Amino acid sequence: MTNVIFTKEATDNLINQAHFIFGLTLDIEKADKYLLTMKAHIVQTLSYFPKLGRSAEEYGLNIRKLVHKNYTILYLLEKNTIHIITIYKENLPNI
Repeated sequence: MTNVIFTKEATDNLINQAHFIFGLTLDIEKADKYLLTMKAHIVQTLSYFPKLGRSAEEYGLNIRKLVHKNYTILYLLEKNTIHIITIYKENLPNI
C-alpha cells in the first residue's frame, strides 16, 4: 500500500471546494460530507492503485492526473509515496 500525502495547496483546494458547495447549498453537512468523501476517495483509490491516473508529464516528471466527478487531481508518484499536488475543476479555475 502506498502512502498518500496532501500538499498544503491540495488541502486548501479541498477546503475551498467545500466552501463553494456551502455557498451554493448553505448546508454545512453537505460541504463537510463532500470534503470527507473526496479525500477518502483519493486516499483509498491511490493507496491501492497508484498508477490509476494517466501520465501528465506536461506538468513534470512522474506527475499523474486522475479525474473524479469532474475534478482533476494532479499527483506526484514516488516509490512508496504519492504527493497530491493540486485538485481543481476545469470550469472553476479559482477553486
